[in-house]
Amino acid sequence: MTTAEQWKSVWDNSPNSHHIRQCGFDVSEATGKPAAMPFYQSVRARGMLSQNPTHFTEQNELVIKTWPQNLQDTLPLMAFFFIAGGSNAGLAEARGNQQDFYNSTTRRIWVPVIRLFPPSTPASEATFQYVESDQLVKP
Repeated sequence: MTTAEQWKSVWDNSPNSHHIRQCGFDVSEATGKPAAMPFYQSVRARGMLSQNPTHFTEQNELVIKTWPQNLQDTLPLMAFFFIAGGSNAGLAEARGNQQDFYNSTTRRIWVPVIRLFPPSTPASEATFQYVESDQLVKP
């Protein structure tokens, strides 16, 4: 597959709603090809899914190569997010990640825990909120 349209066709025609070939775009260095076009097509494919309310809540993730060891002070981490609402079940994990990152960096880098309120429809927007009491590590 090389286009978002091809990927969407496979997605739509998967038997029994078991979506096969979900990771249809390889942007790894192993391909020996530039990653820009497959990445762009993956973004387009995700956009095609979000237009359908049935697929709007499908998981969306990128899998990236593990970075080399001992670079913790230079990782471009900006925040640890959890989905807010209900029991805030993800808060404990976000706090644990915050503490682990802080303890793992030689300069004791603080990164905030942020509440994520996902959009409820494709037409609405996500919102984010910093709450002081969510922080296990204080700045």
